[in-house]
Amino acid sequence: MKPDLEVVQIRPGESFTAWSHGYPFRTVRWHFHPEYELHLIVATRGRYFVGDLIGEFEPGNLVLTGPNLPHNWVTDVPKDATVPLRCRVAPRSGGHCAHQRLAEGQARAGARRRRAHAAG
Repeated sequence: MKPDLEVVQIRPGESFTAWSHGYPFRTVRWHFHPEYELHLIVATRGRYFVGDLIGEFEPGNLVLTGPNLPHNWVTDVPKDATVPLRCRVAPRSGGHCAHQRLAEGQARAGARRRRAHAAG
């Protein structure tokens, strides 16, 4: 199945947003987005699908998904059951992540070394 693109609204000047949701919920589907996303499971158990990884989740699990990585958490509850609060989610813009800034800094340093070497 092809994942849906989810549009995450992060306000200008902010590096992340946050919300909580129950189950079922509109974002509980196979989807992806360009932001990193931190998931904290606070209730229920079930199975998660992150990229090609399939695993089990339970309350207290904390998972960081990468940008454009398809993912979904499927809760084990009876068909018509609802859960008022299942998880807390905090998407973060990729441009503000520390390891990306580190990689960009390393790339700039490498370019400076190459220019210095070429200059002689």
